[in-house]
Amino acid sequence: MSKKKLSVKSKCCNAPVRIGGGENCRDKKAQITMYHVCTKCNQPCDTIVKERKTWEINPKTRVVPNKKKSDRLFSDKEIKKFLKEEDF
Repeated sequence: MSKKKLSVKSKCCNAPVRIGGGENCRDKKAQITMYHVCTKCNQPCDTIVKERKTWEINPKTRVVPNKKKSDRLFSDKEIKKFLKEEDF
């Protein structure tokens, strides 16, 4: 499994960032401190957050139903087959 490349960039240099930090264990309580480190200036920096793209319309309501599908349970070919095999 390959590592996933982060697309997060720093606000100061607009350079890619790496995750830094560690774990502090005090009094049976584990605290995890994580931060982003800029690869250009090697300082902890804020990151640029890209807004998630959203639909202006609900795409689910825009789906056109299949017009070929009929309300019948069996096709004409199957009905003919049933009638042929029918015993009286």
